[in-house]
Amino acid sequence: MGSFFSTLLGDYTQVPYVPLAFHPDTKGSQIILDASQYIATRAATFRDGLVFSNRPIKVNEKVTLEILKEDGRWFGGLRLGFTSEHPSLMNSRDLPPYACPNLVKQGACWASVLPDDYVGEGTIVSFWVNRKGCVFFSVNHEFDYYLLLEDVPVKKPLWAVMDIYGRTKAVQLVDPSRPKIHMNESSEKLLNASGQNGEYLERALLKKHI
Repeated sequence: MGSFFSTLLGDYTQVPYVPLAFHPDTKGSQIILDASQYIATRAATFRDGLVFSNRPIKVNEKVTLEILKEDGRWFGGLRLGFTSEHPSLMNSRDLPPYACPNLVKQGACWASVLPDDYVGEGTIVSFWVNRKGCVFFSVNHEFDYYLLLEDVPVKKPLWAVMDIYGRTKAVQLVDPSRPKIHMNESSEKLLNASGQNGEYLERALLKKHI
C-alpha cells in the first residue's frame, strides 16, 4: 500500500523496479491482453484501443513496440504519447474512443499520430521523451529518429499512452532487459479469437445502426 501511494505522489526512489508491461486494468473496451500483459490486441472495429504502461516512464527511457498484426480494412495506425494521470485512477468505462484528439483534449495527455509509413506489420517502433519535453520516435532500432510532439511537462510522472488504432491490430511491448517473446500457440489463439470476436462485434454494431 505504501509503495502504491508513493508512486501516486511521484516518489519512485522507494519503489522497486517493475518490468514494463501494459496496465492490466485500464484499457479501451476493445482491448484484449495476453497473460503476460506484453501483447495487446484490438478485438473489433478501428477504435477503443487505448492502452497504458503499468508504471511511469523515465526521461529518455525508450518504450518499444512491435506491430504484430494489421487489419487492412482500416486506415491510419498507432497514436503514441504520454499522460500525467495515473492509469489506476482512470475508469476504463470513461475512456474516450481515441487518444487523438479526444484524450488529449481532456488534458493531462500529450499524443500524436505515427505516420502511416511506420505502421506496417513487423515494424518495431520506439518512442521516448527527453528532458526538454520533446517526444521522439525511431523504427527498427535505426540510428535516425524523428520528432513526434513537443511541450510535454517532464517534471510530472508520465505513463506511456498507446492507441491501437486503424490498421494496427496487435502490438507487443519489447523490453531489452528480457528475451523477446515469440508468438506461441496461446498468442496465436488470442489473435485468431480476437479476429472472430471482432467480426461478430462489428456485425452487431452495424445492426444497431441500421
